[in-house]
Amino acid sequence: MFVAAATTSLDLGLQCVHSLFQAGSLFASTFRDARRQEEAGGRRLQWSFVRRLGRNRTNILAGLLSMVAEEGRELRAAEVGVFMGETSSKLLGLFENLRILLVDPYHLHTENHTTQFNQFEEFYISSRSTFLAAAGATQRFRRRASFVLQTSAGLQWLRGDLDLVFLDGDHRYGSVRKDIEVFWPLLRPHGILAGHDFAPTFPGVVEAVTEFALEFDLELLLAAEVWWVFKPPLAGSVHPGRPEWLSKVNRRGSCYN
Repeated sequence: MFVAAATTSLDLGLQCVHSLFQAGSLFASTFRDARRQEEAGGRRLQWSFVRRLGRNRTNILAGLLSMVAEEGRELRAAEVGVFMGETSSKLLGLFENLRILLVDPYHLHTENHTTQFNQFEEFYISSRSTFLAAAGATQRFRRRASFVLQTSAGLQWLRGDLDLVFLDGDHRYGSVRKDIEVFWPLLRPHGILAGHDFAPTFPGVVEAVTEFALEFDLELLLAAEVWWVFKPPLAGSVHPGRPEWLSKVNRRGSCYN
C-alpha cells in the first residue's frame, strides 16, 4: 500500500513538473512571437494593465460597458463563445438597457478539433445540452438576448453599431483572427473589442490580438486575462464615457493586484 501511494504521488509530481515545463515553454514562445511581430512591423506594442476594474470577468466587462454607456441610449453587445451563458446572463441582470447577441455554433460544429495543449470542450465543440443550459440561463432576458447558432465566418453580412464585443470562442489563432475581422467593423466609434484568456496557455489568442493591435496601432489594455482595445473615434468627435482615470492609473509593465 505504501509503495502504491508513493508511486501515485511520484506520478502526480511528475505530471505537475511536466505541466509547469509546458506552461514555461508557452510563456517564453508567446512573448518571443510578440517581440518578433513588433520587430517585423517596425512598431512597438503599447499596452497597459488596468487594476481598477478588478479580477472578476463579469466585473471587468460591467466596467467596460459603463465606460461606453450613454444616458437614454440602449447598450448593444455581442458575446462570441457563449457556452453556458453565465457571463451574458449576469450582465443582462446588471444593465436593464442592454441587448446581447449570443454567438456560438454549439452542436452545429462539424470540425474535429485537436490541439496539444487546449482540450477544453467549450472552445471547440459543445453539446446540445450545453445550448439548452445557456438558453435556460438567459430565459428571463429572452427579449434582450438573441442566440445565433453560427460561427463568425457566417456573420459577415451583419451591420450594426455595437458598443462592446467579447470574444471567448475558439482560441486558435485563425479563429480569433476571424472573430476580430468580422466584429471590428460592427463596433461603433469608441466601442470596445474585448476578449478572454490573453495568457501564455493560449498562444493563439496572444498572437492574434498582438498582431491586430500592432497592425492598427491600438493600445492594448489588460486586466486579469481579459484584453480590450477601443475603436478610434471619428475625426473631431468627443466621447464622454471614457473615464479620466483610465489614462492615469495605467502602468506599463506593472502587475495588477
